[in-house]
Formats: sequence, C-alpha cells, structure tokens
Amino acid sequence: MHIPRNEAIRDFAAVLARVESGQEIVIDGPAAPVAFLCPASRRSGRLLSETLRILEERGSTATLDASFSQDLEAVIAGHSHDSINLLWE
Repeated sequence: MHIPRNEAIRDFAAVLARVESGQEIVIDGPAAPVAFLCPASRRSGRLLSETLRILEERGSTATLDASFSQDLEAVIAGHSHDSINLLWE
C-alpha cells in the first residue's frame, strides 16, 4: 500500500496500526518513495511475484525466463546495498 508523506505525517497512528496488522506500507514523497514500513516480526524475503511487480513499477524489463538471474543481478548491481536491504528485509 502506498501513502503520501503528508498523509503519513497527519495520521501516523493509523499508518502504524496498518503495519501492526501485517500490511507493508510505502510512504511516497514528492518525487520518490521515502520509507518502507513492514511488521518487525515478518521474516525477510519477498514472493517472486511481488519482486517482479516492483521491478515492473520501476521500469524494469526483467521477465522470468532463462536469463532472469542475469536481469536480477543487473538490477542489484544498479542499486546500493543499503537501499536493497531497506526494500528486501
């Protein structure tokens, strides 16, 4: 679920309640996402289908084919490890 930054600021208690109920929330800034909130108890990892959806939203042309691992390695190489950890943990 995506929430604009100003909405998150205005009612952070509601945002936190959604996270506590198990939802993952992306807080969007004016130009790009600024935060990703998920329940602390959730194990790291993401469904492959979710990863593909996120890649598509970001303009990636990666597809689940014989060269998928190479596509994924290219995506990872194009981002800092800190931003990957924030999104995938």
